[in-house]
Amino acid sequence: ASAQYNPDHFYLRGRRALADGKYADAIASFNVLSRLDTTDYEAFFFRGVAKYDLGDYAGAEKDFDLTLQKNPVYTLGYHYRAITRSQSGRYDDALADLATAVSLRPGYMGLYFSRGVVYFMSQQFEKAVEDFDKYIRNEPEDGAAYLNRGASYLFLGDTTKALDNYNQAIKLDRYDAEAYVRRSRIFALREQYEDAIDDLNTAIRLDSTNTLAYFNRGLIKYDNKDIQGALDDLTKVLKDDPGNALTLYNRALIYSQIGDFEKALDDYDRVININSENVL
Repeated sequence: ASAQYNPDHFYLRGRRALADGKYADAIASFNVLSRLDTTDYEAFFFRGVAKYDLGDYAGAEKDFDLTLQKNPVYTLGYHYRAITRSQSGRYDDALADLATAVSLRPGYMGLYFSRGVVYFMSQQFEKAVEDFDKYIRNEPEDGAAYLNRGASYLFLGDTTKALDNYNQAIKLDRYDAEAYVRRSRIFALREQYEDAIDDLNTAIRLDSTNTLAYFNRGLIKYDNKDIQGALDDLTKVLKDDPGNALTLYNRALIYSQIGDFEKALDDYDRVININSENVL
């Protein structure tokens, strides 16, 4: 029966479905391939990628496990399993996989970017900077690396280097809303509120769905006594993300302070419904 199938056809169809974001279709194709040849490690690998993109991290990790059982020196298997493990907070396991991947392919720069992200997520900021340094030396045009290195410097308390990195990211891509949101935080920390607002306005023009930009702008407006402007921005966040407990809590505080207790109580009730353990 297997002779009736053309593996190349299913590979092509599966890879095309992956590229098109049709992950369920991709899984179906790679299911066929994995049944045709149980030693085909790439079929399990690509099926794992599709499961990861669907948010099935447990299923993805099982497929990456199978990939590495069948080919213990497949660098991409370690790389993607590390990314998957980091999603569930298993940073030590992720870093172990990345160390193995680096030992197999030390010239593969994507590994240093991913390891820098895991170091950042596990609050090992100095090590994160080292890996982003190495990546940027080889990939100096990747704005995302500067954003991540800037964030690492920010958590290390070096706002000057953080700002330099955010400036470079914007220089590389002036249409990246996230870069302006990040830079606005530096300006706010330095009490350069006008510059911070300008950056957040730019971010919102570039991406009107960026709720973090509205949230941060609302807090800055509040600090500058623009109460109605702050409420307007926080309400915009909640229109797009009604379950955002942090925004509800901050809006409730503002309502309390201006004496609109009925609205404040309503927001506090909603926060408690979302997170009943919120002692504040």
